[in-house]
Amino acid sequence: MVTIAERKRIASVVLTTSDEGIIRKIESLIFSKVHSQKNTLPKDALLNWDDLPDAIKASVERGLAQSKSGKATPHAEVMKKYKKWLKK
Repeated sequence: MVTIAERKRIASVVLTTSDEGIIRKIESLIFSKVHSQKNTLPKDALLNWDDLPDAIKASVERGLAQSKSGKATPHAEVMKKYKKWLKK
């Protein structure tokens, strides 16, 4: 099991490196792993609803139902909460 300390150390290196090659290799490693999983899509996928995996459709449907029932958090509220992490 990877500890929180190990994750933080890796994140620190990624956030502070100026070596674009390292960042590209890490990005490639992460996204190739994510894309190989059953219910994920490549970040550049342009698909029709009917082309989406059932698990993704179900997730979207759940989110829409939650939103319609008032269980969603307004965008402005989320942005206010996470503003400190979005600054460049």
